[in-house]
Parts: sequence; structure tokens; C-alpha cells
Amino acid sequence: MISREHLLEIFKYDPDTGVFTRVKRTGSRSTALPVGWVDNTNGYPHVQINGKKYAQHRVAFLYMTGRWPANQIDHRDGDRTNNRWDNLREATNSQNSANRSVQSNNTFGRKGVYWHKGARKWTASVCLNKKSIYLGLFATESEAAAAYEAKARELFGEFAKCG
Repeated sequence: MISREHLLEIFKYDPDTGVFTRVKRTGSRSTALPVGWVDNTNGYPHVQINGKKYAQHRVAFLYMTGRWPANQIDHRDGDRTNNRWDNLREATNSQNSANRSVQSNNTFGRKGVYWHKGARKWTASVCLNKKSIYLGLFATESEAAAAYEAKARELFGEFAKCG
């Protein structure tokens, strides 16, 4: 892992834009050159330092705090390419998962809400630390969604994304 000191020697990070640049000196002139690329396998911007690939959101955390994050870095707005400092926050896996949008294969369009065929009712559940918490059966989809939203806000606070 690189140190913050080494990082400051080779890059500048603009917390307002989330952009990293490498300052190259040519004689008496210096030119700020943008660095990095978006990895097409996961959609996250990366930079290369000393031959090693680093996710830019983790490097931004090091740049701003002086330490590597102990956990994951969450993008508040869910945009993996938005590395503005006010959009980044350290998060546990459960918190980061709570801030995800509804998955594209979700046929109902609501997080944590499913139709229970056997009971012919709506059911709700929320996941915490890779364990599902059953919230019950409900007569309507809206009631199940309200139960999910209440529990998600209780468990995850500002990380809860319910829509």
C-alpha cells in the first residue's frame, strides 16, 4: 500500500470535482494531467501507482484523511464515477448494501418486498450482516414496503435507500 506522503508527491485531488491529476513539470511550466480510467468490469474509476491498480474512491479517502479506509467506501448518490469528497463515506458491507438501488431483476420495483404465493400476501425482509430479517406478511404491497422502509431506517440510518 502506498502512503499519503507518496500520494501527495504524485497526485493532486480536487475534492469538489473528485478528479485526480498528475502534475508534470516541463521546465518552468507545470501542467495538470488527468489520470485514471473507468474499469469496464466493475464501473469504478481506478489509478495506477507504482504498477499497482487502486480504486480512486479509496485513494481519495487516503488523500483526505491520511489513512486507508478500514471498511468499504460508499458513494452517497450511488454513482460509482462520482468521487467528489462530499459524496464519499466509509461504510460497512451492510451499510453499503443498504444504499443500493432496487436491483434490475426486481419485478415489483421495491426493495425487500416480495409476493408470497403460498400465503397469497406480500412479505418483507431486510438483510443485515448477510442474514435476512423476516418482517412479516402484509395484505398490500404498500404495507410491506412501509415495514421494509421503517426497519431499514432503524438499522441503517442515513445509509437506507428504500425506493
